[in-house]
Amino acid sequence: MAIRTMRTRRGREPRGWSARTSAALLPPLKASAAVLAACLLIAALSPGLPAGQPDLYRPEEGRPQGNTEWYFAEGSTRAGFEEWLLLFNPGPDDALVEVEYMVERGINRTRYYPLAARSRLNVYVNQEVGSGHDLGLKATSDRFFLAERAMYFNYEGSWRGGYSYPGVNSPSNEWYFAEAGAGPLRDCWLSLLNPGDQECRAEVFFVRDGGENIALPIALPDRRRVTVNVNELAEPWSDFFIMVMSDEPIVAERAEFFSYQDAWVGGFATAGATSPSEDLYFASLGALPDRDTWLVLANPGVADAEVKVKSVFAPDDQVESVLFLPGLSRQAFSLSQLTGREGECSVRLASDRPIVGEATAYFSIDPERTGGACIPGSAYTASRWYLAGGSTLSDFQGWLELACFDDEPARVALYVYSGGEAKLHNLAVEPLSRVCLPLDQLGPADSDISCEIVSDRDILVQQSTYFLYHGLWGGGDAETAWPAP
Repeated sequence: MAIRTMRTRRGREPRGWSARTSAALLPPLKASAAVLAACLLIAALSPGLPAGQPDLYRPEEGRPQGNTEWYFAEGSTRAGFEEWLLLFNPGPDDALVEVEYMVERGINRTRYYPLAARSRLNVYVNQEVGSGHDLGLKATSDRFFLAERAMYFNYEGSWRGGYSYPGVNSPSNEWYFAEAGAGPLRDCWLSLLNPGDQECRAEVFFVRDGGENIALPIALPDRRRVTVNVNELAEPWSDFFIMVMSDEPIVAERAEFFSYQDAWVGGFATAGATSPSEDLYFASLGALPDRDTWLVLANPGVADAEVKVKSVFAPDDQVESVLFLPGLSRQAFSLSQLTGREGECSVRLASDRPIVGEATAYFSIDPERTGGACIPGSAYTASRWYLAGGSTLSDFQGWLELACFDDEPARVALYVYSGGEAKLHNLAVEPLSRVCLPLDQLGPADSDISCEIVSDRDILVQQSTYFLYHGLWGGGDAETAWPAP
């Protein structure tokens, strides 16, 4: 592994870097100067949408129309798991959502949910399908809507936490995961969903440095979820990446439960990437005390890759690094060592070969809230983003993070939906910078909220959350918002 790093400040000479030992993906709970400035910016620009004030953008303009499908491969109603399906309708008309719950064993179930305009519906999946099931699902409607899955768990009676992730719009014949591993302090699971009407065959490859791999052929019955216990198949290996190839389009998600350094317990789950990419973006990563953040990169090609990493703390404060990733390899890089400093930043990766990248973070906010988060790198930025999940309840502390990678400022219209009403915040994200906004300053108190973000230029949007579910299961997670096509 080779790393070459320099810090660039406009008008100053490059400075060297020194290693630090901790980092974080999620933002700090205490209000930083940047957060306070962002709150003042929101209050100054638009505390809401007063009568007669024209909005910066009309949300209906450019919004996707027509039929929408969402797929989830991961889900469970076993003892110690509570699953929620979050359905969000940002449009002006009511919708009807059909959900097919595809269980691993047993009879599939189909349910219908009326979804009011500009509203969110929380569906308690345990109640819909009964206890003791592993499942995937497909949600469809003839109108545009958003779907997100939230899971809270007490894994094996001791590893507590939760994770949330938006669904995928369409199945794929290929899936890639940079982050995977096995061992006594980490349980890794791969969930595969075949939503089609005929059986298909898939091959799962676990690949470690040098190309050594384990291949698992697997038959996927039609309209079924199948679970792969990664630890049983690759337990001698501590770290590797995963590739899934199927003869018919399927959906793949990876879940990990862990005791990080035998101290911080938690878990995370995400869908994979459908293809490697030469460009990857992360809206908000952090090098902060009491947390470890890693850039996990996999090169599924045979040729070596050179990856340029730009960590942007402020327009005039950037750290540039160069990483070398051999062919058929997976490596993890400490963000604190890459940047040589503490603070929060947005990150852009530019590779000369297609790669797969994720950011993983492990944290301990307090004895009750430990855990981790994993965010796949986004292959692009966009001008419109959606978040179905969000909360201002007292046991939830959420943050909305917007990053501009452009040389020009982005004007942003942020619509916060709750109870059938939308509240507008107009704000700006400066060039090569990020804004971190506390959710309890954006929406009504003690409410479930959803967000629609519209910008006059391409940006990236992320949400991070800490929670104490039912006052018992503490943790946190982070997710990239869903971009409109």
